[in-house]
Amino acid sequence: EVKISSQVHLIGDPGDATPGPGPDAPTIGGCPVGITYCSGIEFLAPANGTTIEGFIVRDHDRNIGVNEIGGFGIFSKNQFNVPVTDITINDNLFIDNRWEAIMFFSDGSLPSLYFDNVKALHNRVENTAESTTAWVGIECTNCRNSLIQGNIIEGKVEKGIWIASEGTGTNVNFTNGMGVVVTGNTVNGAVTAAIEVESFDTNGGSAAPFLTGVTISGNTLNRTSAIVGTQSDHLIFIHRDHFSLTDPSKITDITISNNQMDHSYGAFSAIYATVADQLTITCNAITTTAHLWQHGAAILLYNNGGDNLISENHINILNIGTTSTAGIALAYTSAVPGNSENFIISRNTITSASPMGSAGIHLTPG
Repeated sequence: EVKISSQVHLIGDPGDATPGPGPDAPTIGGCPVGITYCSGIEFLAPANGTTIEGFIVRDHDRNIGVNEIGGFGIFSKNQFNVPVTDITINDNLFIDNRWEAIMFFSDGSLPSLYFDNVKALHNRVENTAESTTAWVGIECTNCRNSLIQGNIIEGKVEKGIWIASEGTGTNVNFTNGMGVVVTGNTVNGAVTAAIEVESFDTNGGSAAPFLTGVTISGNTLNRTSAIVGTQSDHLIFIHRDHFSLTDPSKITDITISNNQMDHSYGAFSAIYATVADQLTITCNAITTTAHLWQHGAAILLYNNGGDNLISENHINILNIGTTSTAGIALAYTSAVPGNSENFIISRNTITSASPMGSAGIHLTPG
């Protein structure tokens, strides 16, 4: 285990232009005998300006007992009362780190507890699983002006990439996400979501954290075989964690564009957003199946607010005749004030191998 207390540039073998390290990459691996929890690399101080590149980080265990302690490839938790800035994780290979491969996280209990300009670039993640439990490839909670680019995440993983704003009751309306870009990544076979965007309130509503200004563009997201479990959820999932119709936390200004999405083995919508405003969903190519639950649509927006654009998406439904699937669905419930308003849906192409049996664009009460 490597512990970092000040700025450092750790160089193994960064390799070539492909994601992951070169053939001579050194390995940081395994917990000592009798230790149930360890991480490959752990930050003990902000260590602003640190770069880690060209390593194999593997086999950090997780105890999935009552306390759910666990192993990380890289563990960076901002608990230092100042922002953490300018950390780059580049060209590494993460194998069987059994909670998360790369974690940037703070609980948002103070205004200073965020990350700025952190980067996860051109890494490979293979499995984040302990037994039947899988977790996260790359997490960026309470990040600003940050970049997750060119990574490959596959195998046993629950969430491929997780972007969140978390707050507590002592730090109300904590806002993060501004300027976070997720681009050029490949995620294969994630169980819950290839990319998840979430407003996460540990107090169940009193903190009301805001997540705004995230761009998800140019990624390749696949659920094309039963790699793990049922793969029953989404490719892109936008939501609030402690969901209630009156929860004041917000998700706004999310752009989803130019992604290649193959959802052939999914059971729910490829893109699902709930209780969010100012969504721009454009120029995505989505292949999906007819066997979809939750209002049966490749793109499902549920109880979303104003100023949303869904345009120039290409949706191909592999309709095999047993279930009706729409291309785009707007669903709502009257319990949410101001929901499902100001949508522009234009120039989308929706095709099916056989008659859909459902509308290409469907508006339904929740």
